[in-house]
Amino acid sequence: MRRRRGCVCALLRRIRIVMTSPPKDSEDVLHVDEPEVSESDFANFIDHQIERLIKEERARSPELTTMEELNIAVAFCKRFLTDTNTDHEKRTQVMAKLVDLKLEQDQVEAIVAA
Repeated sequence: MRRRRGCVCALLRRIRIVMTSPPKDSEDVLHVDEPEVSESDFANFIDHQIERLIKEERARSPELTTMEELNIAVAFCKRFLTDTNTDHEKRTQVMAKLVDLKLEQDQVEAIVAA
């Protein structure tokens, strides 16, 4: 199981999709033009957010499985896609990340079922 957990983290680092969550009340936020963010910066940010969520969950539950890590990452991507109205390119990157994560989930499920 240890080896698979490392593979998931490596996969998350390779995919590099960045995701942000909007504030609950958009009126409380100053609307400032966002600086240009490169694709790799966005990817690094997304990976960092996913890794942070996994670390937080691992602190609460040390017996976190690979499938649970993938579920956390998938939930993050879904939340990003439903909660934000970011530009099309970022949404496309997150959707690609979500597809990759779902494929990884299918592979893990097949291994566990075997």
